Amino acid sequence: MAVYPFFLPIDILSKGVINEPIQEVIPDAVACQYHIVWTLKYQYKILVGDIAMEINNGIRGFSEQLGCEVTELNIQNDHVHLLAMVPPKISI
Repeated sequence: MAVYPFFLPIDILSKGVINEPIQEVIPDAVACQYHIVWTLKYQYKILVGDIAMEINNGIRGFSEQLGCEVTELNIQNDHVHLLAMVPPKISI
């Protein structure tokens, strides 16, 4: 991954020299990235089939309403991993 200085000249960005989204050029200036893990009480292995699909749809729908971007979502039998880009104005 290339490392860019926090202050890039405007003419470089406007000429299209850097063809990456601004989130990749200056990630900390645009959004915060969080890795969130949920576990079930007593670690029952029930997150399969329709339950897993409903959790997937719920997390993605709620994230979209808040303006967050789900980078990765992994639902295991007994826990859920979520990697999301969250705007700084939203508290976790």
